[in-house]
Amino acid sequence: MPKAGTAGIELALKAAKLKSLFKENLRLIVSLLAVIILLIGILLAHNHQNSSKAVSACGFRNDKTVSIGSNKIAAEVAISDADREKGLSGRPCIGKNEGMLFVFSQPSQYQFWMKDMKFPIDIIWIGSDHRTVVAEENVKPSTYPSTRFVNPQDKPAQYVLELQAHASTRLNINPGTPINF
Repeated sequence: MPKAGTAGIELALKAAKLKSLFKENLRLIVSLLAVIILLIGILLAHNHQNSSKAVSACGFRNDKTVSIGSNKIAAEVAISDADREKGLSGRPCIGKNEGMLFVFSQPSQYQFWMKDMKFPIDIIWIGSDHRTVVAEENVKPSTYPSTRFVNPQDKPAQYVLELQAHASTRLNINPGTPINF
């Protein structure tokens, strides 16, 4: 059985070994902490970037950038029947450089309504060649349910872009204007 003095010496030796081991591995410990902090920073930045891109103040996703001349529109894309039927209904607003792009499988006539809309919009029908076919400016929510807006039969469209009211004038959109996406 060790004496009290021997136990104290053994404890001091163990403490010295731990201190020595810690000093030897200090560089490794610091390197690991630096890598962990760097990874946490990258993850936080990535999440912030994705969340700030994901939805705007008016509730728009930036699925596709639409170019009209030198102007860029952050557009949410409506591809499914359900997305196209809902459209902008129930949204609180639409920003100056925001829109909703409706994508159809083939050129045809496509009608739109203002059901549950809270703000006026411009509706731009776009041909398969990505040129404006026709535009309806400043369509008001009060037009629902009596009026539906449709492109003429002789001017088929494959895409429709909904923008803030009067954007077609501001962006100088006329029949034949190229709209790239």
